[in-house]
Formats: sequence, structure tokens, C-alpha cells
Amino acid sequence: MLDTKVDKKRNTLVGYVSRKQEKTLMVKIKKKVKHLKYGKFVNVTFVYMVHNPDNICQVGDCVTI
Repeated sequence: MLDTKVDKKRNTLVGYVSRKQEKTLMVKIKKKVKHLKYGKFVNVTFVYMVHNPDNICQVGDCVTI
């Protein structure tokens, strides 16, 4: 699976689609965040629900929020 990207200048997120609802997408964003206490990098996953009225996107598509 390809890595997700975060553009810090424009605050855009790029993630991959899961489609289980009719007109709603679940976009999954993976990030590596440094743990504050131990300093180890931890994988964190954020899931966003996005409206898709025309059902254009399919499972596995790369989308920009």
C-alpha cells in the first residue's frame, strides 16, 4: 500500500477509500507521530467520512480532502 501524504502548507490530506455506505466515503489517513515521552515513532490512523453524492470514487482510490 502506498503512503499517505500531508501537505502542511495547504492543509490537504491524501488517503485511500473504503466504501460501505451509499453516498459516503471513509477516507483513511496514516501518519507517523513521535511519542512525546519515549521518542519512538507510532503509527496513527485517522478516518474521515466524506460526502460522495455521485458515487464517483471506488474502493482503493487515492483522494484529496
